[in-house]
Amino acid sequence: MPIKDGVVYLSVSDIIRIDSDGSYSTFYTSDSKKYLVSKNIGEYEEILPGGEFFRTHKSHLINIKKVKKYIRTDGYFVEMEDGSIVEISRRKKDEFLQVMNTLN
Repeated sequence: MPIKDGVVYLSVSDIIRIDSDGSYSTFYTSDSKKYLVSKNIGEYEEILPGGEFFRTHKSHLINIKKVKKYIRTDGYFVEMEDGSIVEISRRKKDEFLQVMNTLN
């Protein structure tokens, strides 16, 4: 993926989540690094494997294999293996739970 000062090559399995801010996306990885790229999250949603990544919200794309916990308090959230908390939109909650149930 192109970053400000070059190109970073990531293994899909190292990506924990991607957050969006307009036309920029931030990748969070298993080695606790983050990378800001100038492409929107929708472009990555198209190319990353659908069976491994799930769009929980307009601003969040997560690696479902890195989900640690589902949280139902004042909304819907997941805790990722790096400890980050990611929101699940109300309209995506049921689909997310179906996807997670197929993993177990």
